[in-house]
Amino acid sequence: MAGHQGVIMSFTRAKRSQDSRTAIIDIDDVKDRVSAAKLVGHKVTWTRADGLVFRGTIHAPHGSGGSVLARFRRQLPPDEFPIRVVIA
Repeated sequence: MAGHQGVIMSFTRAKRSQDSRTAIIDIDDVKDRVSAAKLVGHKVTWTRADGLVFRGTIHAPHGSGGSVLARFRRQLPPDEFPIRVVIA
């Protein structure tokens, strides 16, 4: 199941805080929790227009609609949403 694409929808957040390193990703061709759970451990990359590469790892499914949680090595910029990512 390599070569998927997805969209970062938002950061994980609570009532008064958010984590800029952990993002909720909606994957295009994954529509249920079982398929999303199979992607745990896969790498996520996003290359910004200036060439800076953000890398992360999928670490958990999120909800029952096929979304996943991905933790990135560095903080994502908040003004770039929606962000298209590649899952390898």
